[in-house]
Amino acid sequence: MAEFYEGTLDTLMERLCSSISSFDQEWVKRCVPATEEQIQQLQDILAEYHYTIPAAYLYYLRRMGQDDGGLLENQWDGCEVDIGSVLKLLFDKVGFYGRKHLYARKHLEEGLFLFSNNWTDACFYMKLSIEEDNPMVTDIENTYVAESFEKYLFRKAFHMYQEGFAHSDFESSSVCHEKKEKEDCRTCPFYGDTVEGRMDFINQMAESYGLKKAWFSDLAHFICYNSYYAFEISVCDGYSVKFSCNDDKLWKQVRYSLSLFPEFFMYLSKYESCEDQYGRYTHFDTAENEDSKPYQKGEDLYERYAHFNRYGDISKFITDPDLLQVTWDKYVYISNENNYDIAVGLESCYAPFDEVKPFIAFLATQICELDNIVQRFNQKKRIKNGGRGYVCLPSPVGILRIDYSQSIEDNPAPQEEKFNFILACIYIEEKNRVSFDYWCTTENSQLDVVFEYKENKFFLQRYGIIDCIPDNWEEK
Repeated sequence: MAEFYEGTLDTLMERLCSSISSFDQEWVKRCVPATEEQIQQLQDILAEYHYTIPAAYLYYLRRMGQDDGGLLENQWDGCEVDIGSVLKLLFDKVGFYGRKHLYARKHLEEGLFLFSNNWTDACFYMKLSIEEDNPMVTDIENTYVAESFEKYLFRKAFHMYQEGFAHSDFESSSVCHEKKEKEDCRTCPFYGDTVEGRMDFINQMAESYGLKKAWFSDLAHFICYNSYYAFEISVCDGYSVKFSCNDDKLWKQVRYSLSLFPEFFMYLSKYESCEDQYGRYTHFDTAENEDSKPYQKGEDLYERYAHFNRYGDISKFITDPDLLQVTWDKYVYISNENNYDIAVGLESCYAPFDEVKPFIAFLATQICELDNIVQRFNQKKRIKNGGRGYVCLPSPVGILRIDYSQSIEDNPAPQEEKFNFILACIYIEEKNRVSFDYWCTTENSQLDVVFEYKENKFFLQRYGIIDCIPDNWEEK
């Protein structure tokens, strides 16, 4: 795993070179520094506008000003960041660069120094000030790109690191523009009319799952990496995420959830493990008997539950409320017959279709993880032999159900029998209460599972005849 080192500004180049060399030892050999004559020429031009070369950029020039080994040059096709191109752009008044020369000089008057030029006008500037040694980076429209030139360099180094992974993908999602509080946002997990609002959402989600951002993250970019994966979430325009990993199992888990950030973070949290002195992972659940052993390196919950995520392809679900339709027999299909064939029954729904339509669309994005919860409960919890605890709970028919607290055995002997049920239909008979109707594939039987939606999360409430399931059952 690469390590991206944090430190004082005067150690910028030493830290940057060490970081990139940890995954590309040949890179430093390609770097060529700017000459002192070139640096002086640039200083003379900036002095005309009462500026000096910012310290962070000066360190960069003296280490890789003529050739940075592709660090910034590969930002865009045709990107020019070398000191020769920058000087030519500022000096040339009549040649090929003549028109851009005028723009570059005009922007200098506004305190914006063009250090990265591209023929498509995808240009980048430093926001200069007399006292700023590590200036902010903006684009041609003076829009925020990076908090500082130092973080910009490390972010580009991180992008180089991501290119070395076996699996990589990019996903972009727009913002939910409906005017509502985030607690009521059921049509999608995204909200935020501003960059600050969107980043606040990402920070809260990451913190709730124990994911820590890298130090070179900034106001619009959340970056995270460990020995399993590396990803960056940008909230500049909506939400976008680029995720990379080498682990095939992890890749299968996250590839369909990149745009569903709560589920995306949930999968990654399983890989936030702690190694003991023997390299064993102790974060995951283990049986509490003396013969049990911590999972060995490389083994995790997904290896035990290999059949999970059977509803993981989000493209097979209808997640746009406007595309949902009611059939003649009062059902709304959230996936068609050629895919998962799952429907929501409206005949007993607590409210009219137009009122529950946004929630149904949101529910379609959650099906995979809710089904995973059902399977985890099936494997982890069993009714005790001769279990007691039958109670008569309030219901229209007074059904006797099993009280969870009295009759359930935690972590029973492993039973690797397959979960022979498929999700057929969903009912929303009460607000914030969802019932899953499972059909058995080996015999004529059904399984009723109930979830309660509260605090922006779904909690398993009933599994068949097992009732009174506590919210924190997975922690027991």
